[in-house]
Amino acid sequence: MKDVEDYTKKLKEMAVEIEKRSQERTIEETYSNVFKLLKNIFGNKNEQELVKDFERELVKKGRTDPKNLHIINHLIDAKKRYKSKKKPSKYEIEEVRKNATFLINNLIEYGQRCDLSEIRKMQVRVNYKENGQDKHAELFLTNPIYVIIDNQFKKIIEKDEKARFEEGKQDEFDNILSTQKGKPHNISEKVLELLKRELKDFNMSF
Repeated sequence: MKDVEDYTKKLKEMAVEIEKRSQERTIEETYSNVFKLLKNIFGNKNEQELVKDFERELVKKGRTDPKNLHIINHLIDAKKRYKSKKKPSKYEIEEVRKNATFLINNLIEYGQRCDLSEIRKMQVRVNYKENGQDKHAELFLTNPIYVIIDNQFKKIIEKDEKARFEEGKQDEFDNILSTQKGKPHNISEKVLELLKRELKDFNMSF
């Protein structure tokens, strides 16, 4: 009988320990996900600076729900408390997780809007005619410059005396665009001459 009781006791202790580790992992992962997104938006800064940037740029400028600041502070507090003797209850941890999910969705949406805005700064519409029909291409002021014509990716190489088109790849274009967003490359005379040779009469709209 005593062996059964000891075995039952050990099972309960194991269950408590598993629950404890699960809760700690939930807090750590949630914190990591939130602050990874904050760093993507505001740069690789420390916790305090990121929270200040979030409050100044998003909350005070009306770009996000003010309760999101409370969610961040609650998450930070829960993480600190989990390392101390005053651990948050499993109900509080679940509340933190649910609220953080709401916050994460908001941060993702904001980040996407920022990315779209930065991409538009680098995008130029090139209007031209082909066989008497109005057509257009999208030129991106990346380095190298990319042009999307008829759903084909082409990059402009300027190393030689005359600029030339080379076949481009979408994954390379996506990578360049994400790392260079908001920093447009200048259009050189070589590029303009290439477009004139290839597209004849054209105009650009920024």
